[in-house]
Amino acid sequence: MSLLLLVRKFFCVNIGCSRRIFTERLPTVTAPWARRTYRLAQRLIATGLALGGAAGARLSYQWSSGVSDSTLLSLLSKQALPPIAPVKTVGVDDFAFRKGQNYGTILVDLDRHRPIALLEDREANTLAEWLQQHPGVQVRFKRSFQVIQTGHDTRGTRCDSSRRPIPSAAKFS
Repeated sequence: MSLLLLVRKFFCVNIGCSRRIFTERLPTVTAPWARRTYRLAQRLIATGLALGGAAGARLSYQWSSGVSDSTLLSLLSKQALPPIAPVKTVGVDDFAFRKGQNYGTILVDLDRHRPIALLEDREANTLAEWLQQHPGVQVRFKRSFQVIQTGHDTRGTRCDSSRRPIPSAAKFS
């Protein structure tokens, strides 16, 4: 589908002007130099959120507005993240970015069953900094974790010698 827009073009006769040609803008329809209208971009974003990259791309071709999966994902990555509601209870666990190489910590809102943060490592200080930025959060660790403020690994890789307990922490299975 193509949309042909006819806009006015203005020429500057001032010799000192750095721009010679000016065109009329349509701010309610599209951004300057855009390849799609705002309505189409919103439709593609909704499709990408609902279906993801590959399935959304297949559906966009059915709608005659075919875009690739990488275009859909690019549109999604440009969107602002929704605000995080106040968190009451957080579950903490570790995960592998790359097994045997890079590990991180995932924080999950246990009330809404949604991940809220990915910490770049499994270090105790990183978790302690996050907890200091979010006071009043109840923390729950997996059963294999020790409940201490500066670390939480029973194998000792992330544990600190101080081993101060977190008052709001509890273990779960």
